[in-house]
Amino acid sequence: MELVDSLFDLESSIQVHAVEIDEDDWMLEARQGSDTIYIADGFSDEEEAYNCPELDDWVEEYKMELIVAQTLDLPFEALSIGYDDNVVVYGSRRVKQGMSPAEYRRDVVFLRRAMAIIGLHSLQPEAVDNHFLLHHGIVLGINVYSTVSILFDRNPRTKAMKKTGTHQLLNTLWWVTESMFPRYSNHSERVLRNYNRAYFNQPIVDDRESYWENSGEYLVLDDYGREEAFENMIDSLIEDVIEIPAGMQNYFDREAFTRDCKTDGYGHHLSGYDGVEHETEFGYYIYRI
Repeated sequence: MELVDSLFDLESSIQVHAVEIDEDDWMLEARQGSDTIYIADGFSDEEEAYNCPELDDWVEEYKMELIVAQTLDLPFEALSIGYDDNVVVYGSRRVKQGMSPAEYRRDVVFLRRAMAIIGLHSLQPEAVDNHFLLHHGIVLGINVYSTVSILFDRNPRTKAMKKTGTHQLLNTLWWVTESMFPRYSNHSERVLRNYNRAYFNQPIVDDRESYWENSGEYLVLDDYGREEAFENMIDSLIEDVIEIPAGMQNYFDREAFTRDCKTDGYGHHLSGYDGVEHETEFGYYIYRI
């Protein structure tokens, strides 16, 4: 089943095939040259596979991604459809926010090494009071600046510590001691708990929240979509930026304003990233947003 027409006669023809995996178990895949691309599976026979609703959606998504890849010279495998059918995302990935368990342990290891150098082997106080943190912070701070910083350059064992820095050392000391003897309620309980567990060699649960980020988003529009997006942008400018009073709207020359905006080019108004319009050979326009 040829899809060349649906893909606007792109250089390489793409064929969709129904493949029998097992008895009464079919899958649908596409082939372009030597590449095989999975579309969907779980079909009972060949006819059901070719008539699946996912096929039309896949064709449209694949078309958008392929046009962006070929026009902007981006790796096709790193592209995906974004929050809108007309938006192609490059390099989408899920990222965890905050410090990992390994980073908590790294800070504590650094803290223990600095403590050992100045002869402070324990953070357990002789008497717990509100001056404990301040006292040890000053003691360790003075020794770090006057002693450890000198040893950074003289002692091969501590040269690597210079990369982390004194600020991070004192910051770790603050969190660890605050977790043992809390005095302030406005600090993150999770950070306090994790530093405490790292200091006492206890398991740390990686409960960080995650979010999606990417390396670029691209709006892909045909002629009709470009004009529609431009008109919507004009409406937003008039309503949200210019803010013409209700009694004065009849005196505003919208046609002249629109004409003037077009002299700046579509890219200036539709590409929030660099103001560039990429015209493709397939009748589409690409804007990085």
